[in-house]
Amino acid sequence: IDELQNSLTFLTKMNDTPSTGFSIIHPTSSEGQVPPPRHLSLTHPVVAKRISFYKSGDPQFGGVRVVVNPRSFKSFDALLDNLSRKVPLPFGVRNISPPRGRHSITRLEELEDGESYLCSHGRKVQPVDLDKARRRPRPWLSSRAISAHAQSHPVAVAAPSMLRAPRGLVVFRNGDPKTRRAVLLSRRVTQSFEAFLQHLTEVMQRPVVKLYATDGSRVPSLQAVILSSGAVVAAGKEPFKPGNYD
Repeated sequence: IDELQNSLTFLTKMNDTPSTGFSIIHPTSSEGQVPPPRHLSLTHPVVAKRISFYKSGDPQFGGVRVVVNPRSFKSFDALLDNLSRKVPLPFGVRNISPPRGRHSITRLEELEDGESYLCSHGRKVQPVDLDKARRRPRPWLSSRAISAHAQSHPVAVAAPSMLRAPRGLVVFRNGDPKTRRAVLLSRRVTQSFEAFLQHLTEVMQRPVVKLYATDGSRVPSLQAVILSSGAVVAAGKEPFKPGNYD
């Protein structure tokens, strides 16, 4: 009888025990309450992109390197304004394209770390031999770019002029050989290629964007102007127009 009672007591305790066989213990606070779950806050690291920018159609421009990250540039327009102070273009940098110029970059997220891009003031982009441009020293800088770089590059701000003495240059109007002007190449007007084009714009009384040799070959840089035969054809955005440029 005693053994039967002990068995009945054991079975009763087993029926009162939860079927799981174990319990979950929650950590409690000092006040005895279970604290709410803590959510970890994830912070995204700031990614810096080191990018080289070159000037459309000008292999003489050695390029500028810019570190692009959300802290330095809040918007794509801020990057364009910064490049406009470093890349000498008549109307500033308004367009950025890959080296082949197949499309335009419009967002900071499209720029890739370690890549090179071309800057222009219009949608039309002229290709550049990047290998040749990378071998160039610091670019010819306009007075606007010189002031922007004076603090960060106090030693070699601008390349010295190749002119040892002033020399004459005959400038024809594109498509109109009868209209020509004599220009004196001096250190004052040859501080940069863009400054020289601006000077010709005033002399020719019309926008001068491009220069050609009298045979129609492109004169792409100030160095090419100085080393020319002594005569160039000044053009706007239109292509070269053949004529009797004597």
